[in-house]
Formats: sequence, C-alpha cells, structure tokens
Amino acid sequence: MNGANAVFDALALLSGILAAVALVSMAASVLGQIFGRAAGLSVVGADEMATYAMIVMLFAGLAHTHHHDAHLRVELIVERFQGRTRIVLRAVALTVTIAFVSTFIWYTFRLSMTSLGRGSIASGLLPVPLWIPQSVLWLGAGLYWMMLVRSLADLVLLGHQPASEEAKEYLEEF
Repeated sequence: MNGANAVFDALALLSGILAAVALVSMAASVLGQIFGRAAGLSVVGADEMATYAMIVMLFAGLAHTHHHDAHLRVELIVERFQGRTRIVLRAVALTVTIAFVSTFIWYTFRLSMTSLGRGSIASGLLPVPLWIPQSVLWLGAGLYWMMLVRSLADLVLLGHQPASEEAKEYLEEF
C-alpha cells in the first residue's frame, strides 16, 4: 500500500501546487488590472484570466483538500454514533458524494468534448477555446473522485476514520 500512498500523496501535492499557482495568478491578474487602471491603462482580459484561474484553483484544490481532510463537514447525524454504525454512515455519505462527482465528471466531460468538436470560443475579450477551462472541471473533479474512492476503500476495508477524527480522539486521551 506504500506505493499507492506515494501516488496519492504526489497527486494531492500536484493538485495543491496547481491550486496555489492559480491563486497567485488570479491575484496577479486582479492587481495588474487595479494598477493598470490607476496608471490609465486597460489590461485586456484580466477579468477573464482571473475567472479561469479561480476555476483552476477551485477544482485543482478539491483533491488536495480532501487528501488532507480539510473539507468542512457537517456531522450532525454521524457524530451521534460510534463504531461500525459511524463507519457505515460515513461510507454511505462517501458513496453518495462519489455518485454526484461521477455525474458531474460525465457531464462536464461531454460538455468539453462538445465544445472541442464545435470549436466553441469564449465570447469575452480573449478568444479562449471553451474546452480548455471546461476540461479543468472534469480533470479536477476526477482527481477528487480518486481521493474519494480511496477514502471509501480505506473506510470499508481498513476501518480508517478521517485524520481529523483520529487527531481529536488522540487529544481526548490527554
């Protein structure tokens, strides 16, 4: 399992780096536009580039955030149970999430392939082929899907709890 862990760690790190680069790009685009306006210049396409960077940041960050158990969760029901019941409830929640993400991947993949086939171009100032930002959606969601499936497998096969729960239990011992 160490080889698989290394692959998932590397994918999570890569997605986190990509999300961080997108965040810096988005900030640079917005700052460039602000300073450009102050200097009387128009930065063509800065809004669009910031939007595309935000999309990359969001969807690339999903896998990284899940891998590090940093997603916010509302566990109003799950926290009331212990042991096997808690594991089953978490497995059901992961399965439902995987189903939603799978559907999202399928439809955004189809959308990007349709845009590619039609040669669709963004209607803004920058003539960006639409399949490029649309592909970010299904690629980022695909990495997230892989992390979700791994979490489900760990939960069902190994009975692992999320890291934050393990840390909470560890701290409660002291």
